[in-house]
Amino acid sequence: MILELILIIFGFIILIKSADVLVDGSGSIAKKLKISEMVIGLTIVAIGTSAPELSVSIKSAINGYSDIVIGNVLGSNIGNLFLIFGICVLINPIKMNKQFIKTESKILFLTYIILIFIYLIENKSAQKVIGIKEGIILIIGFILFVTFNFIKMKRDKTLTLESEIKDINVWKSTILIIIGILGLKIGGDFVVDNAVIIAEKLNISEKLISITVISLGTNLPELITCVTASKKNQAGILLGNLIGSQILNITLILGITILIRPINFSREYLLEIYLLLTGSFLFMVLSNVRKKEEITKQIGTVFLLIYIIYFLYLILKNIKP
Repeated sequence: MILELILIIFGFIILIKSADVLVDGSGSIAKKLKISEMVIGLTIVAIGTSAPELSVSIKSAINGYSDIVIGNVLGSNIGNLFLIFGICVLINPIKMNKQFIKTESKILFLTYIILIFIYLIENKSAQKVIGIKEGIILIIGFILFVTFNFIKMKRDKTLTLESEIKDINVWKSTILIIIGILGLKIGGDFVVDNAVIIAEKLNISEKLISITVISLGTNLPELITCVTASKKNQAGILLGNLIGSQILNITLILGITILIRPINFSREYLLEIYLLLTGSFLFMVLSNVRKKEEITKQIGTVFLLIYIIYFLYLILKNIKP
């Protein structure tokens, strides 16, 4: 147990430093190329910070652990939407580019609509599993998402946000991004693998492990990256990473996982699906209705409280007498 705790701490150290260099590298490239930090956050940073989720999901799919696959993806997204967003806003109120967020928040909401549609398909099928067809649909969704953002980036040069970004040459920035992504993957592995060992020793249920320990562990890269971006006032990377990670978790990660091995989408995760749909709807309304561009601490508190209530409910529900 002590060895696992030491390795978890070591993983935290790697994650913190890796997130720092990733934000610096990607932010510098955005500045030099005069493109939106948010596009960088939606693509490069989001893919990099989603590496732990992808690694865990692939391992789980190969071993036939459907609950861990679904729990990891949904739990990570709930953490992104409520926990990380709430914490970052409390640290530093976010000034958002409403023109960009209006579109991306709608795409996020649509992604969860598609997820519910896939869930309904699974429950009507004879095999009761999400198969290759659904996996291909999700992968196509990922390709369309990335293509859309790069086209939007080229057409609209006004999306670049003002913030404190280090001026680093392109080659060094690229190296920093690669180091950051690799570090996040390695650090995430240390934290997640050893957290799972501890959780199993404590005899925690598979669903509770997947949606708490594993999803929180794989959320660490997003958390560290977003907190770092928040402190550096890089709202584009912060919001881009939060939205992009959620979309990539559903489209890319779940899509790849399904292609590797069809999975069962348990009815036990209905609460998580509806919570994500509701949260993304609130985020979309927030992005499209509010006249002020700043997301205040009060809003961050509401999202954080929702996560705390959900987390406590989950723990109490799964405690074995």
